[in-house]
Amino acid sequence: MSQQPQQPQQEISIINLDQLVSMTSVEIAELTGKEHRNVLRDIRKMLEELNAGNAANLLI
Repeated sequence: MSQQPQQPQQEISIINLDQLVSMTSVEIAELTGKEHRNVLRDIRKMLEELNAGNAANLLI
């Protein structure tokens, strides 16, 4: 049975905007271990896939 290495606890700031909980793309990159540019790429792709008129408002 292999164990995954424990990652250090990171403090994450959570912003509550009109009952919406959000995180910055930098925080997501740090939390997931991805490069920030790749997180932004993935966010843009998801927004395109949503194809909603107000989807751009999800990015702060």
